Amino acid sequence: MTTPQIPEIRVLVAGGHDTGKTAFLHGMYQRLSEGVHDYFLYSEDRDEEIRLVNAWKVLRETGEFPRVNVRPQSYTFQCTRNFTPLLRMRWTDFRGGAAMGVAEGEEKKIVEQWRDELSSSDNVY
Repeated sequence: MTTPQIPEIRVLVAGGHDTGKTAFLHGMYQRLSEGVHDYFLYSEDRDEEIRLVNAWKVLRETGEFPRVNVRPQSYTFQCTRNFTPLLRMRWTDFRGGAAMGVAEGEEKKIVEQWRDELSSSDNVY
């Protein structure tokens, strides 16, 4: 018996510095990982899940935002209903410094990655 493939969507998040992209991700993850009705979202990488939960806790308790990173950060989430997988989500967060203020040569690589992600994403925020 084969396991059915679940659909995968790709989400690209990009925008200026200090516009709330990463904070939105952390807040969204915190709320949906707790569950909404019978729906849950979780990171397929347990270490990443711990980092996401901790970053939200720090932001909520101290107001301290995650450290700015010019390199894009990708996450793979799974959405479930009653523990049945419904969908995988590959979420790429192009942080506020992406393609700006990076070492020469590296900037071109990040811009190319952004274009690739943009052309293959199902959703862009």
